[in-house]
Amino acid sequence: MKIITRNLVEAILIAVVTAGLGFAQEAALSPVPDKRVKDIRTVQTPQVIQASPLCQQVREIGHHVRHIHEAAPETFESDLASLMEKSDEVVLVGFSPTSTTAITPSGEDLANYSDVTVLRTWKGAHKVGDTLTFGMPMGNFLCSLKPQTSWGESDLSLQTRAGGLDWKDSYGPQILFLRWSKTDETQFIPSFRLTAGDGIQGMFVIRFSPTLGGDSRYCNGVLDGSVEKCNAFLENGQFSVSVPYRLDPLFKKYNGMPLSNFLKEVQATADSLGYAASSAVTK
Repeated sequence: MKIITRNLVEAILIAVVTAGLGFAQEAALSPVPDKRVKDIRTVQTPQVIQASPLCQQVREIGHHVRHIHEAAPETFESDLASLMEKSDEVVLVGFSPTSTTAITPSGEDLANYSDVTVLRTWKGAHKVGDTLTFGMPMGNFLCSLKPQTSWGESDLSLQTRAGGLDWKDSYGPQILFLRWSKTDETQFIPSFRLTAGDGIQGMFVIRFSPTLGGDSRYCNGVLDGSVEKCNAFLENGQFSVSVPYRLDPLFKKYNGMPLSNFLKEVQATADSLGYAASSAVTK
């Protein structure tokens, strides 16, 4: 009787919540500049995701499900100039504590969205201090309807991961090369995405220890009034650049490069392409 009751409750929950899931996804993830993480969270709550057909499939399978997306080699760029030319925005941003996981418009995967604050800009409409939201073709979610306190308590989890095990942690301020998704891409990331590599090439992470303390706090979310302080902190520190995807054609050249050298390369590339006039560096 307990099993029947539990299944009945689950069925009712799924029927009620998924009735408007398609509209909810479209409303939450429509590619417009004013959609932020909070807007996506409002529509795609944990309850909505748990009641989705995607999580229902995981529960029916009865174990962890991982969707691995390998990027097509022809979608990568081999140099910084090509990457910048194909980008709509090239910016330096503070690392973000504000992110969320959502079901993709196709209903077949998860994507992760982050709010970031612009510290410098080399190309695009966003100015220093603006908030920008972009999506990544990866995410994790517990699909069990039972209360969970840790990932280790359940195998009923769903993971979407682009780049497989060749993708490293991306913690820290970032130089981002972004563009708007086009045509079929909007079924995965219907907003800003990394410019190349099927959404995984165009991120250069500033190696940044979470235990630094001190002035590093100014780069955490970059609150009002801290843009200049975060920029100064990055300029005065001895940081290097990390390329998260090990198979990125730019990995060998830029992974481990001193931040000061990499920023000069980005600026030189912007100058050579005629974007220097749109650069705005806060010091």
